[in-house]
Amino acid sequence: MISEIYNQVARTAGLESARIFIMRIKSLKGSEMFPKGEDDNLAMDAGRIRLVAKQNGMDISFVDSYLLSISKRTGARIHTTDHAIRDLARIVKCDANYLPQTELSG
Repeated sequence: MISEIYNQVARTAGLESARIFIMRIKSLKGSEMFPKGEDDNLAMDAGRIRLVAKQNGMDISFVDSYLLSISKRTGARIHTTDHAIRDLARIVKCDANYLPQTELSG
């Protein structure tokens, strides 16, 4: 998966090295990226967001990192009960609305 490879390389070699590494893998004859047709920029941004999360002591899933990446791209607001998503959204400049659990219970 592009975002996982990007995240792993970026941790040790930096963001630009990770981008170049992804481009090299994609250029190899017979290589296929998963999922097919995945938007490289979205995937790399999701990997970068996950790296930022780890650098700030947060452990988020790749699904959450894609959610934040899509939010950044589209300007969509995220509604969440998750403190980590709320805090990370602030760091990566996404629009997030935090919903405390008590407000949901009635």
